[in-house]
Amino acid sequence: MWMNYINESERYEMKNVKLKKVITSLLLVVSVLALNPIRSSAEWKQDSNGWQNTEGNSKLVGWKSIDGKWYYFDNNGYMKIGWIQYNSKWYYLDLHGIMQTGWIQVGGEWYYFNIDGDMKSREWLYSNGNWYYLNHTGDMRHGWLYVERDNKYYYFNEDGTMRTTSITLDGDTYNFNEDGSANLK
Repeated sequence: MWMNYINESERYEMKNVKLKKVITSLLLVVSVLALNPIRSSAEWKQDSNGWQNTEGNSKLVGWKSIDGKWYYFDNNGYMKIGWIQYNSKWYYLDLHGIMQTGWIQVGGEWYYFNIDGDMKSREWLYSNGNWYYLNHTGDMRHGWLYVERDNKYYYFNEDGTMRTTSITLDGDTYNFNEDGSANLK
């Protein structure tokens, strides 16, 4: 008759191997749960004051990314639309509350919002092969612009692009230098 004989050190080693397998399995499960957290049920709710997005019993407040789109919720948890000022910067949220980026027309004027959503103002912008100037209110410049620090005049077409070829206005012809400034000599 054959007998299995395991000494104490072998028995300890087998228990140790089993314990390591159990711990490794538990660590794997915990890691998977940490990387894929269980999400609370978030839902949109509308009442007479507007829209809210709640997570459980909590209302969202401030900037929140939902399905890859940015929204802003006031201190009462209501989604904002239109213009908002946050940390001294201006943002525009469409009728669905989504933060806008790129060129956006609002009230007949064009504005540019960078990838972070804040409106650009008082600066030159090179976009789609053209130069634009954004006024102190952020809207795209049209017509003449005098830049005092350079002591130069520039002209912007109705579509906001900086003029680089001659133009006749009210019977006067204006030519432009390579940098787009008017040659007024």
